[in-house]
Amino acid sequence: MQKMATKVFSKPKLLSEFLGICRKNKYFAATVENNLIRDVKFLDHSPNLQANIERQWLFKSEEIENSLKTYNNDEFSEYGENLSLLEKHSVVRKRDRLARSIPFGLIEIENHDKPMIVGGGSTEDKTIGIQLENSPKLLTCWYLVNDKQSQEYFYRIQRLRKIWWMKYAANPGRFVISEVKQDDEKDTKSVSIKATYPFGTIDIESIEVKPLDLSESSTEPKTKTSAPTKVIKTTTVSEVAVIETVLDSIDAGDFGEMCLHRKIAPYQCTVYSISTDPSISNELKDLSKYVSLLLEQSHISILNSDGCQLSDKSALEQKCNEMDAIGVPYGIILDEDSLKTGFMKLRNRDTTLAETIHISYLKDYLPQIFQA
Repeated sequence: MQKMATKVFSKPKLLSEFLGICRKNKYFAATVENNLIRDVKFLDHSPNLQANIERQWLFKSEEIENSLKTYNNDEFSEYGENLSLLEKHSVVRKRDRLARSIPFGLIEIENHDKPMIVGGGSTEDKTIGIQLENSPKLLTCWYLVNDKQSQEYFYRIQRLRKIWWMKYAANPGRFVISEVKQDDEKDTKSVSIKATYPFGTIDIESIEVKPLDLSESSTEPKTKTSAPTKVIKTTTVSEVAVIETVLDSIDAGDFGEMCLHRKIAPYQCTVYSISTDPSISNELKDLSKYVSLLLEQSHISILNSDGCQLSDKSALEQKCNEMDAIGVPYGIILDEDSLKTGFMKLRNRDTTLAETIHISYLKDYLPQIFQA
């Protein structure tokens, strides 16, 4: 292993400082007033990050646990647009023997048709609010359970959703679950998952259990033993997940890097080439294109630019720092020896260490890292 690059960085403390880094690194621009993040505009790197977060959310939500079967809302498109939750449950019971008894889950991504504010935005208790315009996306799960199961699943889903946030965070210890809010009159309970920062806390997901309105559907389940009586609803705003993920990655970085998880980073790898001999720069450029093609064929997203063709080590160090600053987890470094031997260096953003690997192992080795 060889250490590549040393970085110097002053860690931000104020929310305004965090937002300045978000803008500089082309994730999103925003202003803050009285602990309310507003005027949010997502920039170049956010669309890929948002798509990756939603993909992982869908993947994990579909397999919360073997005992909690869930379905994507797209599976009901052939039955019309206005099916209620109970009607969807009835449809699934008819075609899928695994869902003939509850619990039953439904996942959905939908656009909210109005601007919204997530969280409080209070300077007194250091809560951070986020104001969103332009139809933010809601990532929602509904779980139908009977009354006897509701308490067990309410706490189980809290735990599993917190674990999901911890899995993709650079600092898993920042997440807490709020105290339960209970409304005896309406027979509801709710909690929120919060992310804690030096500047305050952000509400990132709500979880609520409430009675199920059986009047919603004319096709009620036939057996009393499997009849759902409660619904547990989890809600995350996709754009809030992006903002929180970016803030988390900045807060966890010690040297100016954004510590984005390799599975959700908008770009997973960069290919650099370095040569002091201009006569072989074209050959190295062709090799860089070939390596990039191999990685893309393995479904690894690449961020390359003309600036990745470098002539000295100081330029390489600076370019590595730039890619670290936007959260690219890995870099492949090609040099003159790569043309002769096929060996190259694989650099890790978080450790700045580089290991030597052969091009023949690249197509199998790197996908294993990202799938782990």
